[in-house]
Amino acid sequence: MQGRPDNGGLKAVRGWIGGLLFVLGVVGVLGVAGVAGPALGQTGEPAGGEAGVQGDGGEIKIEAERFGVGEVLRAGEWVGVRLRLMDGGLKPRDIVVQIPGSDPDGDPPLFRREMASNPGAWYGVWLYFRMPASTTSTPTFEVRAYEYLAGESKPGEAREQFRTGRLLGQAFITPRAAVPSEPEDMIAVVGARSYGLASYTQVVPGGSAPQGHERVRIVNGIQPEDAPDRWMGWAPFRVIVWGAGDPGKLRGDRARALREWVERGGHLVVVLPGYGETWTNPSANELHDLLPAVKLARREGVDLAAYAPLLTKRKNPSLPKDAVVHEMAPMEGAAAGEAIRIFNGPGGACVAARRLVGVGAVDLVGLDLNARGLADQDLLEADVFWNRLLGRRGEYRSAQELADLDKQDSLNKSFQARADYELDIPRLIAKTGKAGAALLLGVVVFIIYWVVAGPGGYAALKWKGLQRHAWVAYAGAAAAFTLIAWGGATALRPGKIEADHLTFMDHVFGQPVERTRTWASVLIPWYGEATLAVGVEDDPLSPGRSRFVNTIAPWAGADAESSRGSFPDARGYDVDAKSPWTMTVPTRSTVKQVVMDWAGAPRWKMPVPVGESAAIRRVAGGKLEGVLKHELPGPLRNLVVIDVSRQPRLGAPPGAPISEARAYKWTREWEPGQELSLAEVTKDSTSQANFAERYLEQLAASARGVAGLVPGAGPSETVDAPQRFIALSLYSQLKPPELTNVRDEIYRVRRSETHAWDLGRWFGQPCVIVLGFVGGDGTKAESPTPLTVNGEAVAMRGVTLVRWVYPMPDDPPAYPVKEPEPAPAGPSPRPEGGSGSGPGPSREK
Repeated sequence: MQGRPDNGGLKAVRGWIGGLLFVLGVVGVLGVAGVAGPALGQTGEPAGGEAGVQGDGGEIKIEAERFGVGEVLRAGEWVGVRLRLMDGGLKPRDIVVQIPGSDPDGDPPLFRREMASNPGAWYGVWLYFRMPASTTSTPTFEVRAYEYLAGESKPGEAREQFRTGRLLGQAFITPRAAVPSEPEDMIAVVGARSYGLASYTQVVPGGSAPQGHERVRIVNGIQPEDAPDRWMGWAPFRVIVWGAGDPGKLRGDRARALREWVERGGHLVVVLPGYGETWTNPSANELHDLLPAVKLARREGVDLAAYAPLLTKRKNPSLPKDAVVHEMAPMEGAAAGEAIRIFNGPGGACVAARRLVGVGAVDLVGLDLNARGLADQDLLEADVFWNRLLGRRGEYRSAQELADLDKQDSLNKSFQARADYELDIPRLIAKTGKAGAALLLGVVVFIIYWVVAGPGGYAALKWKGLQRHAWVAYAGAAAAFTLIAWGGATALRPGKIEADHLTFMDHVFGQPVERTRTWASVLIPWYGEATLAVGVEDDPLSPGRSRFVNTIAPWAGADAESSRGSFPDARGYDVDAKSPWTMTVPTRSTVKQVVMDWAGAPRWKMPVPVGESAAIRRVAGGKLEGVLKHELPGPLRNLVVIDVSRQPRLGAPPGAPISEARAYKWTREWEPGQELSLAEVTKDSTSQANFAERYLEQLAASARGVAGLVPGAGPSETVDAPQRFIALSLYSQLKPPELTNVRDEIYRVRRSETHAWDLGRWFGQPCVIVLGFVGGDGTKAESPTPLTVNGEAVAMRGVTLVRWVYPMPDDPPAYPVKEPEPAPAGPSPRPEGGSGSGPGPSREK
């Protein structure tokens, strides 16, 4: 039967060609699918890639002085490690100290610092790395010291490259403090006392449930000598309370680190001691210019009983009668924002003032919180004093109060679900579109090929009586579909750098600083390596020196990293501690996910008041008046305007909102160049009824629907993403869970990486907060964070949450109105107006 197409030889040829086509098609398609490698779950544990030549070691001893400032760690944030080393050599030499970090791609970043050794003596060095949000157990780190070898700078790079030589020493270090199993809000205290902050840490008896949405850790006992030399060391803390210790011990890099932490949004609270204060001495304190521009008047022998409504909710507390109080008055010529009154004394004199510094603030407290009678009896209560100063809300009971409620069976111990409000971040920046198109192309091409080269093609040939040419048709189909597969793969493969982002951006009107945090997926379409850098600006006061220490680090979400696998060719890469704004990473024509913290001079034209007054005013009825205009790169969407008028009268019920505020939602887009009348925003009937308390309650209540969501479960989850991001911005003002007299399930809002982006502090002073999104609703806009790859600017596309704050004239809270003296005899009716313990329509000061 000569000429038949189904003999053994032709079957073998046909099978071989089919197998070759299948392999080539799969390789071609996967070449495109690799575009989204990490976004599809191709990353994980390091697989090696150590740099340097291993020597005999042991020449340099390495020990850990402290792992994190105050010996605490927080996943999802930068960590500072203070090492001390002793070189057993005979003469000084340059060495490189390194500690490994974590990269979801499996390529271990090696955070390094070059330094000169000091033989025969212990000397210290700080290293910094970013701990992934997915870290739930305490890791052990291998710290190494290498011989330093000079290298050549690469074209376009300002920093000098170096290589490592012999291994001179190594140590395995495990942090003393365990990594918390759940994210915590951390407050640092310089000094041994807790200053009444301990109430924040109390949990419900019989478990570990916090009284608010998350647990709070007070890290006291920090000394000035423990301060890091980069702001990243302070990054785990949103607030630093400086209660004791000489600020003059912070010099040079350590003083600059604390200053930059404040400018980037940190809140520093300085408690003036009764005796021997040096904060106001400019010659002894490099941070003197951060303090409020006030003149101090020191008063001795003050009875703090008159200040009781500001300190405690107890009735007839036994407060010190001979305390020291520093009263404050603005200096002549103090600019707006340099001397804001937060608290007044009963006589009207200011006893706590604030200065706005960049995006952060520095408070000066004139009450002697170190007074023995006040500190020893725990009379200073967090939900009375600190809630107002720090911008927190909720009733925080002491351990004894919680125990008493537990005995009465009045505490809610039902199931407590956690709703992760950051779950939208990885979905919004994921680059999976091209991978999906590539996989679809592969499936479609293979199906068509199978039909054409298999039964469909043979049936057509048989119908034409040409089945004897089946092998020729099959070979032609194989060649044609191979070209189609490879052509499609080539067409879909990107040829330029692309990046999707989500950015939080802060600006305070009148301040010369903006800050951003950007999560981004950067597609680098080549194999080899690439240098990613976030923008650097020179300090005008110190030419050649960076004004801010910006950072870039590999990133994966709290729930994403555990499911990712390593590339088979994983290799390490260096991150120089002296230039954390840049890193050179291995590339495989895939996506690199990073997180960037940037600060600098304003890059976007933010909202500004325009018109005759060029200001925002509050008029009769509590309405706002003024006109705003912006020149942002796109319209502002999902606009929310919050008007914080003042704090309620002292003595308000515990757990009540710490401010009298209203929130207004503007449903229309605010276009660039368009004037927005705040009078029109605040007169809208639906917005007028939407008081801030109701809005904040809604943001927290939505946790019930989020708690059951699983990342990646469906696109409908991102519908309310803007509101969740606004909730993260107002986290400390969300309505707290109800702990008493209810048996419903408790839903708590969870955050891992946005603690430093809480705007709660602004609820302690009059201001107007504008929140809106550039991009979103199916559109993508550029990012204000300047990113470069190999020196070339990258145009990132995505969504930016703009958070703009306009400070208003100060208005400290009033003291309670004294109840009238009882009548000499006989019953008397209760006077109208109540006791004045809550906010009223009119209040005297």
